[in-house]
Amino acid sequence: MQWPVSQLWSLNVEEHGYVFLALGTVLIAKSKERLSASVFLGITMLTVMGCIVLYMRGRWQVEGSPWRTRSEVASLGLIASAYFCVMKETGRMKFLHKFSWLPLAALALALASFLPYGNLSWNFSILVAPLLAAFAVNHAASFPEIVKRILSVRVLRWFGTCSFSIYLWQGPFYVATKQFGASHSLCLLFSVVAGALSYYAIENPARLYWNRKWDEFRAAKSGGIAETVV
Repeated sequence: MQWPVSQLWSLNVEEHGYVFLALGTVLIAKSKERLSASVFLGITMLTVMGCIVLYMRGRWQVEGSPWRTRSEVASLGLIASAYFCVMKETGRMKFLHKFSWLPLAALALALASFLPYGNLSWNFSILVAPLLAAFAVNHAASFPEIVKRILSVRVLRWFGTCSFSIYLWQGPFYVATKQFGASHSLCLLFSVVAGALSYYAIENPARLYWNRKWDEFRAAKSGGIAETVV
């Protein structure tokens, strides 16, 4: 029996990326300013892009899962987003404020690369589109007001809130359409409903609970330190 969880491959990429970034943070902290976050992330981003090029040119061969789903490839968007975030926070991209149209143009070009007709190229969507999307997301505040109002519509914000839960639960319904000929429309609806139920009944309550416990732990720890000092 094959479990309908093939979409969860991206969770491995996320976890690998978070562990790597955590280790990078420790490395930067111990470097005593010799290594900055922007340099570390920039080198990492170029390294990931180099891995992608090697796979594309057939220099590396892998068995099992497709190479484009491997962490050293699929993490490009995550690493690039962290890089652009650091660059923006450190004020190193202030010159881009003169070109307020750039983030929206970058997002449009990134989305265009995934269109089924007239797309730029498959390689572009793997190698360049993640960089454009990461740049656009980190500079979304520069979007024209009309675009920001559209993105702020309540229904879109709701889907954004539940999107991860919907993504987790859409697998079985996708398999139902492929293997059993189930209605695409009904399965799409069931995916949204299952994701929403999961978010409100399980994921969000669990998140709030653990955040509360963590805050209580930190408060108790800081209070204990204060008492010791006094």
